[in-house]
Amino acid sequence: MTVRHAATAVAAAVLLLTALTGCGQGGDGESSGTSDRPVTTSPSEVRHMKQLVDAAESAAAAAESATAEDGKD
Repeated sequence: MTVRHAATAVAAAVLLLTALTGCGQGGDGESSGTSDRPVTTSPSEVRHMKQLVDAAESAAAAAESATAEDGKD
């Protein structure tokens, strides 16, 4: 894997984690002085999120490894 591929994998992992932490927050970005309804997450959604996080972490680890290998050359 080249440095370019490693950088792409890291960027994808960061975007995925950003999307996961930003999704399901409720509201439309406007502050009306009232609190939003509580957000509920089903167990299946939690499992899916964990799978996505694991995949992102694996991609980041692969990117780091590839970057280290490229640095040895």
